[in-house]
Amino acid sequence: MWDTKRWRKGGDAALGDVVAYRLERRARLGMLDPGLAEARIERIRSRARLRQPSRRTR
Repeated sequence: MWDTKRWRKGGDAALGDVVAYRLERRARLGMLDPGLAEARIERIRSRARLRQPSRRTR
């Protein structure tokens, strides 16, 4: 079903972490403006903080 050359995220990594890593890599290699990459990474991380469920104590 899946093309063998298509990239897929593994189940053991959080999507936000994978996307942040790829943005950092693109910035490091000069494929993306470092300021733009940092802004996107911060946006990903701020959204992840908003979506974390609160832990309830007994």
